[in-house]
Amino acid sequence: MRSELRDLRGILENQLSGLAWGEMGRGCPQRVELLRRLMSLGLNAEHCQSIANRISDYTDSDQAWSQALALITDELRVTDDDIISQGGVIALVGPTGVGKTTTVAKLAARFALRHGYQEVALITTDSYRIAAYEQLRTYGRILGVPVRVVKNAGELSAALETFQHKRLVLIDTAGMGQRDVRLAEQFKTILTGAPQNQKLCAAGCKCTGKRAE
Repeated sequence: MRSELRDLRGILENQLSGLAWGEMGRGCPQRVELLRRLMSLGLNAEHCQSIANRISDYTDSDQAWSQALALITDELRVTDDDIISQGGVIALVGPTGVGKTTTVAKLAARFALRHGYQEVALITTDSYRIAAYEQLRTYGRILGVPVRVVKNAGELSAALETFQHKRLVLIDTAGMGQRDVRLAEQFKTILTGAPQNQKLCAAGCKCTGKRAE
């Protein structure tokens, strides 16, 4: 009985939601389009509504989208720390093809030139693709730095314990789309297995006003 009531409630909520979208679409189609595009980014409905409320309904679609992206960018917390100077535990995240592994290699090389190869270690959480680990291992061999592949939070924690005396530990992650079911598991691995003072760098992210690479 309880299950049937829950299903009925879901049906009613979906119908009401559809009516609300239809009503809004007749009154302000630009806002509906903006909300749909925001929700396609994976943001929750409340956050999308909050962003849309700060943009005039009379703004054309392209300009409204640019303003929305600018608002999202302003909400993102970014660090001004120079990785090459400060070091630390750095995880690079981003979709497939943006250059995370190459960026890891470049950062490792620059840090090694300044502070010594013995101060650097590399870790990859990309256990899904053998080629990804082999690529990072090749970079590690060229630079003379250790490379470790981890599959879960426990292995990541153990690897970081092994590399605790390194001034810079770079974590390469698997490239996944925002709707990939493995994405949440990967973030859980990083956030659970790594220390609280770690930094996440969005590789290949270009936004209005700010840029993170």
